[in-house]
Amino acid sequence: MVYNLMVTIRDHILAIDNGTQSVRALVFDPAGNLVARQKVDLEPYYSERPGWAEQDPLYYWRSLCEACHGLWAQGVDRESLIGVGLTTLRATMVCVDEGGDPLRPAIVWLDQRRTEGVPPVGGFWGMTFRTLGLSETVANFQANAEAIWIARHQPDVWERTHKFLFLSGFLTHRLTGRFAFPAPRPRAPSSGLAMFTPGPISIGRSSRVSPTPCARGRNGVNVGVDAP
Repeated sequence: MVYNLMVTIRDHILAIDNGTQSVRALVFDPAGNLVARQKVDLEPYYSERPGWAEQDPLYYWRSLCEACHGLWAQGVDRESLIGVGLTTLRATMVCVDEGGDPLRPAIVWLDQRRTEGVPPVGGFWGMTFRTLGLSETVANFQANAEAIWIARHQPDVWERTHKFLFLSGFLTHRLTGRFAFPAPRPRAPSSGLAMFTPGPISIGRSSRVSPTPCARGRNGVNVGVDAP
């Protein structure tokens, strides 16, 4: 469907929804009316071994760009956009270097690999977990942690990893050129951070999280040449 758009005021919002099976790009006017939309189907994952689920991070980026170019082809003017909202599939992890380029395939949330024999959390937190009866729960989280698997089985990749991102953090960097996480709402801290700076894996260590919020206006969003 082709939309006949007469947009001259920079007051429209681009919403990007990168799900497991498709990427959807939608444009809304100030009243919340849907102006245009484009959908690109995705191959959810590929599996080199039983229980694995991975995907090329750049595949998600190219699909996002394709969806946005579909909007431009319908007549949406990129200059009409004042902001971009982004949501992605959950718990899909990406290792990137200092330039934001992926170092290995993304581990998709459907992945079932585990790392057995991870040492239990020690010190104060270990004692606290034991007191609360949470040791087994924490051990299960450790075994399922993608970062621990990569550090153990692909130490060279982990050593070169500058940021360990959710897919949302990876795409945010592609859109803005910045490593950032969602700015928390007033009186409601963000429930999850988009990244941490990795180092040698030591269970229970504190992660160094970049404090840069990603609330940005239209001048900070890459809607230019090679990107949407």
